[in-house]
Amino acid sequence: MRATLQQVVDHAVARGELPPVDGYFLAEMLTGPVHLYVSRGLHPFTRAEAERITDVVLAGLRHTAG
Repeated sequence: MRATLQQVVDHAVARGELPPVDGYFLAEMLTGPVHLYVSRGLHPFTRAEAERITDVVLAGLRHTAG
């Protein structure tokens, strides 16, 4: 899963959709919170949670890139 996500990130950077970032690092930043949600099992992991995590991580990436 991480390898696929890393490829998606690398392609987005190549197309200019994301600022330059290490694909592996960004994949880890996105999957880490997912792992915590799932492994703790305290709250259901929903699409809304996935979108919220993605929005926060990408906002941080864009903010620090420029």
